[in-house]
Amino acid sequence: MLFKNPNLLYALFALIIPIIVHLFQLRRFKKVAFTNVAMLKKLELQTRKSAVLKKWLVLLSRLGFFAMLIFAFSQPYFPNKNNGKKQETLLFIDNSFSMQASGKKGQLLNSSIQEVLENITDNSAFLSNTIDKKYKKQQGDALKKTIQNIEYSPKLFNLNNVLLQGNQQLNKVKNNIKNFIIISDFQKNNLDSITAFNKDINYFLIPKRAENHHNISIEKITIHNGDNNNYTIDVSIKNQSNTETNRTIAIESKKQLLAKNTVILPANKSISVPFSIQKKDSINAVIRINDNSLQFDNEYYFSISNTAKTQLLLIGKNTNYLKKIYTDDEFKIAQTNYNSIDYSTFSQYDIIVLDALENFTTLLKKNISTFIKNGGTALIIPNNNYQKNGQLNSLIGTITPSSDSLFVTKINYTHPILKNTFIKEMANFDYPYSTRNFLVKNSNSILSYTNGSSFISEKTIEKGKLYFVAAALDKNFSNFKNSALIVPVFYNIAKYNSKTSNQQLVIGTKNNINIATRIGKDEVLTINKNGNTFIPQQQIANNKVRISTLEKPEKAGIYSVKVQDKFIKNIAYNYNRKENSNLFYKLQKYENKHIKVMPSFENSFLEIQQNEQINALWKWFLLAAIAFILLEILLIKYLK
Repeated sequence: MLFKNPNLLYALFALIIPIIVHLFQLRRFKKVAFTNVAMLKKLELQTRKSAVLKKWLVLLSRLGFFAMLIFAFSQPYFPNKNNGKKQETLLFIDNSFSMQASGKKGQLLNSSIQEVLENITDNSAFLSNTIDKKYKKQQGDALKKTIQNIEYSPKLFNLNNVLLQGNQQLNKVKNNIKNFIIISDFQKNNLDSITAFNKDINYFLIPKRAENHHNISIEKITIHNGDNNNYTIDVSIKNQSNTETNRTIAIESKKQLLAKNTVILPANKSISVPFSIQKKDSINAVIRINDNSLQFDNEYYFSISNTAKTQLLLIGKNTNYLKKIYTDDEFKIAQTNYNSIDYSTFSQYDIIVLDALENFTTLLKKNISTFIKNGGTALIIPNNNYQKNGQLNSLIGTITPSSDSLFVTKINYTHPILKNTFIKEMANFDYPYSTRNFLVKNSNSILSYTNGSSFISEKTIEKGKLYFVAAALDKNFSNFKNSALIVPVFYNIAKYNSKTSNQQLVIGTKNNINIATRIGKDEVLTINKNGNTFIPQQQIANNKVRISTLEKPEKAGIYSVKVQDKFIKNIAYNYNRKENSNLFYKLQKYENKHIKVMPSFENSFLEIQQNEQINALWKWFLLAAIAFILLEILLIKYLK
């Protein structure tokens, strides 16, 4: 037994005072002569003994009263099972878009907030987190207000990240019991298992489940030039339900209907729905679908702008095959020979292609290197004569000449240059080959030989990109010109780093956008919508500005890119579709003595409260004091 006010126990020594007083107050009897006193002597003896007994009992009851009163004010208690340690509790509420799903009591996020508000008390003090915010320890009305004002966030839920951040906060607290309450649907956006649990923290996992996971979503769009008058837009629609259903899809621009269609969506499948819309100088539109489940993926914004053609410089003699790939409708092509290069014009181009140069000079290498560092893109196709490529080693890295006949058998489908280019991966195709090669060991390969060395590789040099073909494309040494791979690879290399329209920009991920404009040294590009403005990271690269966004914007829609008050172009942002996944963690396999899967916040909160409670005994001592008072009254009144 412990005491909150142990110093009051010294008052027990004061109980000796009534004992001393009592002893000194014992009466002395005088002898009085009386005739025939034999019977009276016996009566005197009995009366005297009764009086002494009564006084001792009254004294003990009074001592008991004062002793119990002293014990009550010293507040005795038995410690809890945590040996009296204080508790620190962190509450995490998942506010990702997947929590828009409907459960038995409405949307999962709203019902979770309501459950917390109903169970916490004015004395409850928590740290609290959401996906996008961290709050300091709050109590009472401040805590309730914070929880009540939680809104949806476009950021993805990643359980391991949530655990790591929460563990870091709780580990700052020393010598306390640490509790971590997580309220979420525990959506599994990746294939990772949960690895971030800490054995020094008590976890209370509260899974929230939707009544069903039926959801219709617009996943992505693909825009094609179509004919001279119309764009063709392929809209990918996913049906995550076990039943076939009908849905209406509409394309609107400034509240004007551009196209509309009603389609049949097969159960648990994705389909592509084509639309045709009239070409204009610029189109800023939104695609909508009517669905009552998750709301964030019912809209998809896009912007089409007729930007300037990609500026391309061809350096070499026999480049007619390249002009068939880089056509006049998308590229503005300039051509020159290696002995008449105007290096001062390099900054005007988006991409420079060097094809089988007769002499790769030091001056050319220096200017190409500067062009790339400033944000340009270069594609180098070597000469079949090894001796005419002397400066390549210092520009590309270690290259080894080889006269082996090698086949190009590996395609890096995940490389940004080829991503979404092929409908499916090809197991067998007509492998191109080359017999004079420059073997390069590069982990960032687009196409590779059978032996693992790169056939076409990418190298980042400061702000720009260098692409190198490891063999001359002379028909006597290689058949790559006749391969089906040459068109998508060379075309995408030219367009990937200069593309300025129709980009699929996703909120919450890093987006790199090239804006074809020139700005002054003291000018910056801004991104605006409805009066809200922010300045993205940006780099001036030749005749364009490269901007990068990550944390902002936070809402999907059409945004304007401006320099000061001058409008440049519109760009469209959309929410990440990963939040509509119907994969969830199976939490039961992680349960142990410090990881508990709980049915509700109420159960978790009660358990934490019970761990924190102490067995206070002051009430029992106060009752005992009252009992001694009553005993004294009974003794005085009824004991004769």
